[in-house]
Amino acid sequence: MFKFNKMFLAPAVLAAAILAPNTYGQLVGVGYSGTDEVITARIGVGANLVTVGLGGMFDSDVPANAPAFEARFVLGFLGHLHNWEQVNTYFNAQIMGDLFDRDEDNFELAAFVGLQPEVTLFDHIVLSTRFGLEAPIMPAFSIGTDGRSISVVSGVDFTIKF
Repeated sequence: MFKFNKMFLAPAVLAAAILAPNTYGQLVGVGYSGTDEVITARIGVGANLVTVGLGGMFDSDVPANAPAFEARFVLGFLGHLHNWEQVNTYFNAQIMGDLFDRDEDNFELAAFVGLQPEVTLFDHIVLSTRFGLEAPIMPAFSIGTDGRSISVVSGVDFTIKF
């Protein structure tokens, strides 16, 4: 069903992403990324943030050529650029990995670099979106732009700060 080497890579990267920042920072918020479709945790490292996301999908009623199972992980770095009271801007660099239930090309990996503006509402709710370049790395490499219309459903990330 899955190839062992690709199946082992995703949990290993995710475990390193979760364990390494916890030795240097603290958990500052949790949320949901509509852009990446994952539940996220933010770890503060000085003025910067490390984001770790994990998500998945299981649907037994899919067409024969579509995967019934998908697992996704996201590891990102948000470098703080500017702060204007309730508005912050960050440099965003992240990798995204997807693991599928299919025989061929069951693991995909992509990278993203760009800007991520954020608005803090009521001191604890953060809404953000991002724009920049996304490059699929595996199984085939290509470069394209990444950006979505600002939509609460699909284009905005939601975080609750502690």
